[in-house]
Amino acid sequence: MKKIKETSYERDLNPNLPIVVKGVMGANSKKFTKKFKNEKEYEKWLDKNEGNVEIYQIMNENKIMKKSELKRLINEVINESDDDILKQIKAALPELSKLISSEIGLKTNLQVKIEKGRRAEYYIIFDPTNYASSTGPIGKAIFKELYIKWSGERSSRENTIWFNPKLTYNHPSGGSNGTDFIWNSVWLNLDTNKWIVRK
Repeated sequence: MKKIKETSYERDLNPNLPIVVKGVMGANSKKFTKKFKNEKEYEKWLDKNEGNVEIYQIMNENKIMKKSELKRLINEVINESDDDILKQIKAALPELSKLISSEIGLKTNLQVKIEKGRRAEYYIIFDPTNYASSTGPIGKAIFKELYIKWSGERSSRENTIWFNPKLTYNHPSGGSNGTDFIWNSVWLNLDTNKWIVRK
């Protein structure tokens, strides 16, 4: 094979497999990518175009991964990791419900899901129950909706998930807000699957 200066060659290039060549061609140095059945076919093409092309990468076709395929594989790894963590959180929710009940006597129906934000994905612990109906006449006049909803982020350094315990609410006349719920912060240790609460 005719080697051109500064060309990047795959170390274990198989001359019998399809080859993909990248480079520039012509006086305007137009970029191109060409596929050949094998090394021999590439050499014939190079002989015909010698002096008119500059090759900067040669590799077997099976070593090239499309961006879409790479993205799919990355997403599979991420989703697999997320699924494992979701299972861990779900398994720890009964213990968290006991902690809430011991603090304020409230029986909860806690669940977990993932929500995508603008910059990251968040683990959400929530209770689909609208607790506005449990607040009495004055509470009902103030709250139209009252939900438990905690947003959490993973800390890879400590292998924990930090949750911000909140109650979110909407008013009958419009407007919404949130407030701290029982604790300032709640952590799930992924190594022990135990909760750490901080008041």
